Amino acid sequence: MVTIEQVKSLIEKYQQLLHLQDWMIDGQVVSKDFFEMITNGAGVLGLAIIRAETRLANIYIGNQADENAEGITLEYIVVHELVHILLKPIADIFDAVSMRIHNNQALVYWITSQHHAAIETLDNMITRIILESHNVPIRMSEIDRQQRVIDELIKIRGGSNGKKEKAQKTLTDKW
Repeated sequence: MVTIEQVKSLIEKYQQLLHLQDWMIDGQVVSKDFFEMITNGAGVLGLAIIRAETRLANIYIGNQADENAEGITLEYIVVHELVHILLKPIADIFDAVSMRIHNNQALVYWITSQHHAAIETLDNMITRIILESHNVPIRMSEIDRQQRVIDELIKIRGGSNGKKEKAQKTLTDKW
């Protein structure tokens, strides 16, 4: 069972390493029910809510995140969510573009799938680099599986609506 002390300790440790000292980052431990409510049952282990304009972020970690079937460590989950703060400017660009093209659903879909895939790929790579450079063991089976899903989503640029809907559902379900 994850404790608030563990989460806050990891945030403190990696906040400085990632040069996020000028951010106010709060860590919270939440129930699986909380995640299912706000992500429509996506089965996430962690979530970052980021307000770049005020440099505030809330990192939510599932209370059973350290008991996940994939063996992803609590440290990996916390660092992954912190890296989302670093990637927030990219997400903001995506949001701005999406607002301008909202009438073209096919383009919005394509940009959405590419954006999610790119952000998660980059986040996973940065997280791995950080943890490996600090000799933190990581079990990679689920992360590698996620990367295969991301790679498939990148390949789906055209094709039938069924493929696009399946890819979109996969994105929605995972992220």
